[in-house]
Amino acid sequence: ESPCKKKVFKNLHFERTGDSSYKTCLLYAKAENGLMVQNVTTLTPENIKLNGDAIFRMEDCANMTLEDVTVVGTYSQNDKFGYAFNLRNIWNHRAKRVKADGNWGVYGTNNMNITTLEDCEINRFDIHNYGRDVTMRNCRFFRLYNDFGATFGNVRFEKCVFDGSKPYINSGSYNTFVNVNVIFD
Repeated sequence: ESPCKKKVFKNLHFERTGDSSYKTCLLYAKAENGLMVQNVTTLTPENIKLNGDAIFRMEDCANMTLEDVTVVGTYSQNDKFGYAFNLRNIWNHRAKRVKADGNWGVYGTNNMNITTLEDCEINRFDIHNYGRDVTMRNCRFFRLYNDFGATFGNVRFEKCVFDGSKPYINSGSYNTFVNVNVIFD
C-alpha cells in the first residue's frame, strides 16, 4: 500500500445519449499516484458512428484502483475498437468488483506492471505491449478473449470462469513474444 494521500473520484452515474455526435469521455488522469475510482456507473447506448472510446483514460500513474465500477456499453463496434479502460504505463493497478461490457473489449492497456483484478465480470482484458505479473482472482470473463502481448512474469487465473471466452491469447500485437508463466488454479 502506498503511503501517498489517496485521490478519490466516486459516486457518479454517467449516461451518454443516443444522439451523441462526439465522444464524451469521463475521466483522464495523468501522472497520478493513489487514484481511487469508486462507485461509478457509465451507460453508453449503441452508436454506429462513434468508436475509439476511452471512458477512463489513465497514463503514467501508480497505485490506481477501480472499485465497484460498472460500464454498460462503449463507443465501439465488433470491428472497430473502443475501450472502457484505456490504461498506459501503470504501476500497481487493482480492480475490484468491476463489471464491464461493450462491443469491443473493455480493457485496452500498454505498459502494465503488477495488475490485479478481483471479483470482476468483464468481456475482455488486453495488454497490447509490455505487461508483467497479472493476477485475475474470482473473475468471470464472457463472450470474447484475453490478449497478452509481450507479457512476462506470471499471468495467474485463480478461481475464474470463462463463459464463452478464450482465457489466454498471446497474439503479439507488436510482434513481440517473451517467455511467460500462465497459471490456472
